[in-house]
Amino acid sequence: MDNKLINAVIQLASKEEKAGKFGPMAKLKDEKGLTYTVYKTKKDGTTSVAWEQLQTLSVGQSVQISFSEEIVDHPEHGTYTARTIRSFNPDIGNGVANSSAQAESSNGGANRGQSGASGEAFGRRLAVHGFVNGMLAAGATTETITKDLSALLRLEDSN
Repeated sequence: MDNKLINAVIQLASKEEKAGKFGPMAKLKDEKGLTYTVYKTKKDGTTSVAWEQLQTLSVGQSVQISFSEEIVDHPEHGTYTARTIRSFNPDIGNGVANSSAQAESSNGGANRGQSGASGEAFGRRLAVHGFVNGMLAAGATTETITKDLSALLRLEDSN
């Protein structure tokens, strides 16, 4: 399996929890009909970050996801692409949706980007999200991320 994480913003079209071969899981579909899987537990038996985040999301919501893809050869179902979500970021997903709606209503669809203090705050927030995604990709534990995230958020708030 390729451990490379792919980031995308999707709109949740459906969400179904079910029992899987490795325990509880959720099957999600996006607005394009692509299917993603979220597993409740990791290989070490602890609850996955993505599962905890999924509990706060609802169908119709835009959200950024970090996921991995694997091409699977199944004897009964043939070859397919398995997409496993590792984390969700509703702030960026909603930010993209809100930004698009605001740009179209305020300037005829011409997106001129952010400026001034709000642009700087957005940049700092985006940097924090990137840092967390990097830690997740590197396999950092939830405890490590939580500890480091507290320091990052204090730094973000001080500006």
